[in-house]
Amino acid sequence: MLEAIVTVTRVEGSVAWVEGQAQSACSHCGSSGHCGTSTVSKLFGPRRQVMQVENVLDAQVGDRVVIGISDALVSRASLGAYMLPMLSMAIPAAVGDKLGFGDGMVATLALIGFFAGLVVVGHLSSRSGARYRPTMLRVERPGFSVSQFNQGAIS
Repeated sequence: MLEAIVTVTRVEGSVAWVEGQAQSACSHCGSSGHCGTSTVSKLFGPRRQVMQVENVLDAQVGDRVVIGISDALVSRASLGAYMLPMLSMAIPAAVGDKLGFGDGMVATLALIGFFAGLVVVGHLSSRSGARYRPTMLRVERPGFSVSQFNQGAIS
């Protein structure tokens, strides 16, 4: 389960709007001091992300809550988002090549297929968007941190 700690910024009925900071893998490895990707990441600064989740814990504005999404769901969504456009690009290009079309026409078919795949992915994701939303798992207690728990400071 992928988890993140976010802050509730607004509550409307059974829906809570939460805000969190996008995490970057940069600065977590030993090479971050002289890595170009880390430098660019620091240049643009942290990104704030706002999303809505079902308020199953009756969280209030200002509460810090843990939201999560299953690893399997992330894998399926990623596979679909990447593979569908690639396949919809490669198949028309391969068919055009087999039919003896010129390079320009094969490239055109590939682009048309790619953009058609993106449209299909967009349609599928908007249709099943609620299924891919994270769920509210628990309210974060003040003064408690996972690192303290892992080090045995809290019994």
